[in-house]
Amino acid sequence: MMNLRPCFLTRFLRDRRGVAAIEAAIYLPALLAILLGFFDLYHFLMITQRIERTAASTADLVARNPGGTSGLTNNNSLTNTTDIATFFAAAQQLAYPITDLTSAGRVIITYVTNVSGTPTIQWQCFGPYKTVNTNLSSQIGSTGGTPTLPTGLPMGVGDGTIAVEVYYAFNPFSISKGFVSSSLSSPTTIYKRFFYRPRLLGVIAMTPAPPC
Repeated sequence: MMNLRPCFLTRFLRDRRGVAAIEAAIYLPALLAILLGFFDLYHFLMITQRIERTAASTADLVARNPGGTSGLTNNNSLTNTTDIATFFAAAQQLAYPITDLTSAGRVIITYVTNVSGTPTIQWQCFGPYKTVNTNLSSQIGSTGGTPTLPTGLPMGVGDGTIAVEVYYAFNPFSISKGFVSSSLSSPTTIYKRFFYRPRLLGVIAMTPAPPC
């Protein structure tokens, strides 16, 4: 009886059917992971740019001080354009397409003056973020204290500056966390801040006085 085993093995080894499917099953998950990682990296960079723009634009709005000589108010009013609450509302609009800034981030507005030769934080507001993400504190300081200012920022006697800090917790996809975060078990906290000098007034008062 003829032994068909060698012929069968030869045909089996030469048969290339199904090779593409096997290769796809091996490489496709890795390719998808890489593509997802690049997408998440792009998303991270876009969110970082948006947070940076939010901090810069909000600081610019406060520095313009439309309240004139009366300064800003602290009445939690969104109908009064000189109320500090309107600037927090503007920050949320500026952050779009980020829609969860109030739950996943924090905005802090700080006013620093130099009245007697030593820069001092005159007031600081957290707005609707007072009870949200309280672990994200100001890196500039607290009301009444000496601020931590950027090296080279001039603060002569009589000068003032508005600082806006924006935090946002970016949570990448689990499979691509290694692309954007050094910690695979927690979100990446994005932090941006900007300083602007008041446009119209040397000193921006607030009535009633904070907390706000």
